[in-house]
Amino acid sequence: MHKSALLKARRLIVLAVLFASGCVKHSVQEGMHVFTNEWWVPVVVFLGGILGAVIGFVIRDSAGRFAWALLILGPIASLGFAPSLWMDRATVDEKEFHLRTGIWGLTAVHDIVLDQLTSVRLTSETRRSRRGRSTSYYMV
Repeated sequence: MHKSALLKARRLIVLAVLFASGCVKHSVQEGMHVFTNEWWVPVVVFLGGILGAVIGFVIRDSAGRFAWALLILGPIASLGFAPSLWMDRATVDEKEFHLRTGIWGLTAVHDIVLDQLTSVRLTSETRRSRRGRSTSYYMV
């Protein structure tokens, strides 16, 4: 694949990621706050995975590794990540916090009863690497 075409593809991916920011839906149902992904997020991931696989198949002779990456990652996105995004959900009410998230088949479910909490502490961890400094935040 020509370098300018690869650069355009990378720019398109960055634009798609920026477009997908702000894709969480908040609703209140019977006093419970519900946070889910917008309906279009898993649909876009599903269709994008299919489109990526088709593009990878079409350009497999000329693009080499990039085409094979699209051929492999496209179906993984469509069949693995899209259903996961559809099922992700967080709910908060007066009594508990419930979170269901993770990759389809490896889903993590967390139930926290608020009456049993004694304290919550926010901690941060800063790491330095070749790419610069990054900070991760954790609730303990």
